[in-house]
Amino acid sequence: MIKIAKAEARKELGKRFDDYEIKSVIFEPSTGMWSVTFDRIQAHRSPDGCAVVFVRDKDKTAEFQPCR
Repeated sequence: MIKIAKAEARKELGKRFDDYEIKSVIFEPSTGMWSVTFDRIQAHRSPDGCAVVFVRDKDKTAEFQPCR
């Protein structure tokens, strides 16, 4: 799942992806959904310091969402 999440984050963030690192990986069994949270390495520079990629365990589809 992490590989899928990283690919989706890289697609959305482009070159900025290198400024992010994985903060947490959580699986929610009731929904069958993984959430992979990425934090900006130097988040104090930007208010958009994190992003979450949700990966459905069943079909391996991913959805990127910036933190708000």
